[in-house]
Amino acid sequence: MAAVPPVDPTVLVDVSIRIRAVGSFAFVLLVGGAVLVAAEGFVDRSVDASMETPLKSIAYGVSAQAVIALLGLYAIDQLTSIGPGSPFLATIGPWLLVLAWLALAGFGFGFVVVGAGLTDIAGNRQLWPGLTIGAAVSTFVWALSTLVFGVVVWLLVTSIGIGGPARRWLYASIEGDAGVDG
Repeated sequence: MAAVPPVDPTVLVDVSIRIRAVGSFAFVLLVGGAVLVAAEGFVDRSVDASMETPLKSIAYGVSAQAVIALLGLYAIDQLTSIGPGSPFLATIGPWLLVLAWLALAGFGFGFVVVGAGLTDIAGNRQLWPGLTIGAAVSTFVWALSTLVFGVVVWLLVTSIGIGGPARRWLYASIEGDAGVDG
């Protein structure tokens, strides 16, 4: 088996702001649309959870992303140490982790919840227009910032979207009752 050469993570720094912004918009629409098709009711409940206490949602969202990243890195470490496929996994494993994390935690779910929450603030919650608004917010984050600032703002916006449901899940599992909220 030929070894795949590693891809340098700094390649993202060289990508133009426009390409990052357009890619973000398209990816949020694609993955967020898939999330809405698969779990529209969950997204609707997540908007309620995230918008109840947005500041708490940020804290719980950052914590949830940190736990996911640590578990992913641990899994990759374990996979790369178990045999003949390990050079291949060592090369692509980190990229697979980053792509899965971006798709599920950030681009897909978090921005859809934030976009739908913004339609709720305007007076009439609509999930599908919220998808487009979330995609536009993600584009704005990448279009008006440096890469580091964009990543930080992206993480904070995403954390609002995933933090509310993470908070509800945590307190429900602690109390053993889905109706408990912390």
